[in-house]
Amino acid sequence: MVVDIERIGDYCKNISDLTLMRDGPMDFGELSDDIKSIEQEVASRFTKTIEAIENQDEALAGNLLNSYKKMVTKVSDRIVKGYRIW
Repeated sequence: MVVDIERIGDYCKNISDLTLMRDGPMDFGELSDDIKSIEQEVASRFTKTIEAIENQDEALAGNLLNSYKKMVTKVSDRIVKGYRIW
């Protein structure tokens, strides 16, 4: 779990570094709604993850992990194939 939390921190830093390289705000165009949905989903999952840890709920943790991998793969593939930031 510590590795996963560290990875989240690394992703946050990478996103921050990308935005600092830009002169102005990033325009995601048609992906703006997708990005907002991802943000909401991640926030919800983070809350549920904390709940699973606090309650030691292995079933909830397992469900979150399985659905997270599928969601991240699907969304990441769609973004990489259909959009370039630079």
